[in-house]
Amino acid sequence: MSLRSQMIDFFIFLSTVFFIGEPTEFKCRTRQALFGISFALCISCILIKSLKILLAFSFDPKLQNFLKCAYKPITIVFICTGIQVIICTFWLIFRTPFVKQNFSIPRAIILECNEGSVVAFGIMLGYIAALAFICFICAFKGRKLPENYNEAKFITFGMLIYFIAWIV
Repeated sequence: MSLRSQMIDFFIFLSTVFFIGEPTEFKCRTRQALFGISFALCISCILIKSLKILLAFSFDPKLQNFLKCAYKPITIVFICTGIQVIICTFWLIFRTPFVKQNFSIPRAIILECNEGSVVAFGIMLGYIAALAFICFICAFKGRKLPENYNEAKFITFGMLIYFIAWIV
């Protein structure tokens, strides 16, 4: 396992810690933003793998020339994750999540996180879905490769399961 994938795993694991326990202002602000940024980082790394497979086995000269020019892994990951950081920053600045008291159960007060802006929350999740869709398309184009290079099939399957989970 590479250092990069270990760091991604660490940040995704770290985001789950903020979903446990009594909500505080800090937890409410941190949990969704950290989850969104770490998930965008994860999907962008998978996108790099899909683009690499597509670049190696693309027989369309126009597509291959475009991919050769555009394939800069660190830049792509930085840009894809940076867009998510910007989305989360605007969300946290303009309509930050907060702790809300829920009185729906008699004689009990339930503390829960209100996401602040449902629109910003939707944009954050929609951006992850858009990245996953691009990743799916790239992997789907490269799915009919020799058996030695079947990573595209696994990426296609993984993104398909991701979309099914979104629909459910």
